[in-house]
Amino acid sequence: MSMSMFGCNTSHKQNESQGSGGEQESEQESSSKDTTDYGKVYFKTMYIYGDANIIFDEVPIRPIFTIPEACKDEVFEYDVADESICYIENDHVYGLGMNGSTKVTAKSQHLKGTFYVYSSNKYANNEAFQKAKSLANTASKTTQQGTTLFVGDSFWEFWKNQVGITESFATAFSGYDVANVGISGTQAREWRSMRKKLIDPYQPANIVLNIGINDVDDNSEDGETTAEYIMNLCNDIWETNPNCNIYYCSITRCSGFFANKWPQHEKSNELMKANAESNSKLHYLDVMEKYGSNYASYEQDGLHPNTAGYAIFRDLIKANVPLKAK
Repeated sequence: MSMSMFGCNTSHKQNESQGSGGEQESEQESSSKDTTDYGKVYFKTMYIYGDANIIFDEVPIRPIFTIPEACKDEVFEYDVADESICYIENDHVYGLGMNGSTKVTAKSQHLKGTFYVYSSNKYANNEAFQKAKSLANTASKTTQQGTTLFVGDSFWEFWKNQVGITESFATAFSGYDVANVGISGTQAREWRSMRKKLIDPYQPANIVLNIGINDVDDNSEDGETTAEYIMNLCNDIWETNPNCNIYYCSITRCSGFFANKWPQHEKSNELMKANAESNSKLHYLDVMEKYGSNYASYEQDGLHPNTAGYAIFRDLIKANVPLKAK
């Protein structure tokens, strides 16, 4: 059992459904002498990954309080049901390289909640897991501290590998100190576990973040849950690199197979834009505004940008991100 203290200013509106990424419900521990309303606490489902060669873990626990001002001094103890899956230390979950899941009970003086930790030796997209291991090896040897780091999914990997386009990432940002660790098929929850090994070694001055679309498309998360995972990732990054500026690219509307997912993409975008308006280190790059109603013309397959689409990304990034020359 571990003990932790939180100072949190996050509020939360409870979801009615409990999906794979949903919060676990809590209860209030009341005292007959204390009439303070402490509200409730919720915890996101946690995901850690690892095999015999590498473990992606150290995912911070980020409780969500319905009355944060009353809970800034809450100290939680954690009881892990299956200690062969993970352990918790200093509010962080660490994996032990096992496949499986465990229930965790979190209890403070006034609040109690539960959540689950899922541990796996691969992602749903196993190819992405192999790429993550390779990129982690590269990151461990990097000398590019202070760079502008592109973090995200296939949008960045396709750009880096010049898939279906005429201008590559290297050409688009020739002469600038940039690095690209995009991995196709990845989700925000997976990037939370990869942060320590794929992001932290760069100590980036800026991060250009494109993530969230796969949370909705492949994992059927709703827009609110997707935005919560993205913000948890941002907060994870700021925990180890508090001066990093994050430039979040809005999810673009799909004209192909995932066209019906737009209401959830749009909801996530709305929440991320609102988050950026209240956080000086988070900047919202509205790619979808540039796409406009003619969004299909900027896609090569109903999803990924074509050459014209990437030109919009390029110009928006160059106009807003303080890129450093090599």
